[in-house]
Amino acid sequence: MEVTAQEEVFVIFIILHLSSTFYAMRSGFFQKPHGLRKDIVRFFSLPIPRTVWEKVKALQDAPFVKFVEKCYAFPGLPTEH
Repeated sequence: MEVTAQEEVFVIFIILHLSSTFYAMRSGFFQKPHGLRKDIVRFFSLPIPRTVWEKVKALQDAPFVKFVEKCYAFPGLPTEH
């Protein structure tokens, strides 16, 4: 899939925001928002975000990548785990 530079930058900003949120939750700064996993699945199911994720995930920390990939591996989760 062809992704424009603007689309890539936008998705990278969202990934960075999600990464910051992930580490803030792990540190106990706030609780995980209800529906977070479903949001991740919906976002990364879209072609542009998925293409950008595959390109930049090697630049992310392993725990964050594992979290995102685990969410994506189980689409349609009935409850938060």
